[in-house]
Amino acid sequence: MLRAALVLACAALGNGHKLAAAGAHNEADPFKLRPTGSSVEFGKAQFVQLAAHILARQGGDDPSDPSAFQSLLKRLTTEVAAISAPAQDLAKKIVQQVAPAAAPTAAPTAAFHAAGSFATKIPRRLLFNHKVNLLKKQDAELNPHDMLLRENVLHIISIFPEVSREDVHFWDDDDCENGLGSLSMKESEALSIDFIQEQVGMIKSDICRLAMMYTLGGFYFDTDIVVTPELKAQLAPETTFATVRAGADFFQAFMAASAQHPLMDVALKEFKIWYDKLHSPGVNQGQLRAATGNGNIGTALLRKAYDQWSVRNGPMPKVNHPGGHVSQIFEESPIKLLARPQFPGLLPGRSGMLCDYAVVNRPTNRVVMYSRIYDSHHQRQCLEEVNLMRSLHA
Repeated sequence: MLRAALVLACAALGNGHKLAAAGAHNEADPFKLRPTGSSVEFGKAQFVQLAAHILARQGGDDPSDPSAFQSLLKRLTTEVAAISAPAQDLAKKIVQQVAPAAAPTAAPTAAFHAAGSFATKIPRRLLFNHKVNLLKKQDAELNPHDMLLRENVLHIISIFPEVSREDVHFWDDDDCENGLGSLSMKESEALSIDFIQEQVGMIKSDICRLAMMYTLGGFYFDTDIVVTPELKAQLAPETTFATVRAGADFFQAFMAASAQHPLMDVALKEFKIWYDKLHSPGVNQGQLRAATGNGNIGTALLRKAYDQWSVRNGPMPKVNHPGGHVSQIFEESPIKLLARPQFPGLLPGRSGMLCDYAVVNRPTNRVVMYSRIYDSHHQRQCLEEVNLMRSLHA
């Protein structure tokens, strides 16, 4: 069981490459590991967290016990060194052996076809962005807030063991700039310049995620959204676009789409139109920003793009579109407004401030996500959500 967890962590972090001790700068810590042949170095904290997540999800030893984990690493160093690049078949066998059976659920469709796996028309890729790549940074380079975000990203990755390391994409600002400049559309260069000039981090992330979705396709998550395993069970196999409705606009902390989805094309072009208006002579930029979704520019423009693209006026839980596209729209709600008996496992909603929001699938009354693990407006952790995230692999 313990070796299996390490093999899975190795596959997740290094795409199946064997592990080796990091370079001379880590000699003081012989258990600081990195994937051999990878350009990304992972410190002990990242590797331990992901392996611990896997261990906890399968049951077994306490992953939070440092001495136990140190002993584990010592015992299995030679075994892990034997795991070479072509070890994908071995990893697949281990997944089959140790993956937990899917719990009974009132999913709208048979999204689960095997334990630990799911099937949709959306590529099995996980997409994240942040001003810096949290997975490349050592602990000393991160503040407590960013360390919490990294822990949450690793939690999300652990929920998708069927996604290989090469299909986990984390873009920093440089990646976003390059990605926008490489789009296969005439607005590409202008959007890249707009991204560079944009000073609001939230809006930079909004533009970047659209470029990621258009170019790669997959499942995009904000680094602070808390995902529950129920999400995979609630995604219909025929879905080609999914997001969350919040009031009149979209809460795009979660989006999923097929590559080069027509909605992403429209949304990127809407951003270009908005920036052209913003930079027009005589325009009061502050007023325009405030008037566009009350400052939530990305959510407002995505909803506008959806209304233009969709043949139906307004998002519903499930919408069929021409060309074989199917949209699935979850709903964000304050926890206090949800009828608690109808939503199994719903958090009490006592974290306070902007924390107490859940994302639900209305047709099945299932909680698929919680909106945030950190309230950036009030600079405080969402304690219930943090505890939930950790309990899912404890």
